[in-house]
Amino acid sequence: MGGVEDFLAWPLEKTGIFTVRSTYNLALELQNLNTSTASSVAPEGDRRLWNNVWKGGKLSRNALPTRRRKFVKNIELEDTCMLCGLSAETGHHATIVCPQAFNLRQGMRQHWSLPDEKMFEYTGPDWLLLLLDRCSPEQRDLTRLVLWRSWTVHNNITHQSEHLQVEEWMYILLNLWELMTQSRQHTSDNGVGQRPQTQQTKINVDGSFVVQSGTAGIGVVARNPMGEVLLSAWRVLFRCADAAEAEARALTEGIRLASQWIRGQVIIESDCARIVKAMKCKEDSWSVVHVKRECNVIANELALLARCDSHPAVWLGRAPACVANLVENDCTRIHT
Repeated sequence: MGGVEDFLAWPLEKTGIFTVRSTYNLALELQNLNTSTASSVAPEGDRRLWNNVWKGGKLSRNALPTRRRKFVKNIELEDTCMLCGLSAETGHHATIVCPQAFNLRQGMRQHWSLPDEKMFEYTGPDWLLLLLDRCSPEQRDLTRLVLWRSWTVHNNITHQSEHLQVEEWMYILLNLWELMTQSRQHTSDNGVGQRPQTQQTKINVDGSFVVQSGTAGIGVVARNPMGEVLLSAWRVLFRCADAAEAEARALTEGIRLASQWIRGQVIIESDCARIVKAMKCKEDSWSVVHVKRECNVIANELALLARCDSHPAVWLGRAPACVANLVENDCTRIHT
């Protein structure tokens, strides 16, 4: 109807048959859609984070669908881990011992205060309960997140549906923890934005990212102290790396539009704490320095080229022929 492509609207069962359980799952999804909205940080729109993130009961009962459990049920012919081949694939092995789980945990120690490594050793069937019992409340939440992601990564790699680097797994966890921290904060304004002062313009920016396709969208709105819209803008982004890039490019677009159309003091607001923190950081990996005109001849020549050529361009790893000699001379002058 209406040119809309057909799609599967009910969650598949193992049998491939639509059942009463299918109806229940579909109704539950529809109810969740009505009570929550999607965002760039939580694209699924589900705010019941721990219900989705953490299924600790299965791990504590050794009920995860590991090869060991399938072997006991005569579903698999052997129980050895397919990723490392070091030992049987139990819940503890998949989330703690297996190399990709160990590497993820060590990487997260650079950002989070996790329990001592000895506390992750297998001490018996109750190893997880004992581990969490000895953690502080914050450590307990962080440990749950790491174990959840470790199992997700292990399961996805086993079924050849994920090929991310450890740094990307770490980034996902950092973003998720940021979202959870924000959801727990109870501010006095109850989520109501601050009105800009007289002669100020407030610009709100946001990005929305779709993991599956890599596409994203950014939105910008500028208002005066009376709440009147001075400008609004939106655009699609292709081949976006992640949600953080979408948020950063939304912020960049807001700054660009402000410099072009807004006069006076500007306040830019974003709901991505990570990007805001990076912008406020005093130990950035970049800086702006004033130099003499003679030290800026290459950029000046490119600016002159832009005036003659109406087509913008970005070349990676090389420069146009018109500045080749300038680049060589500049490098020679710097090295000498």
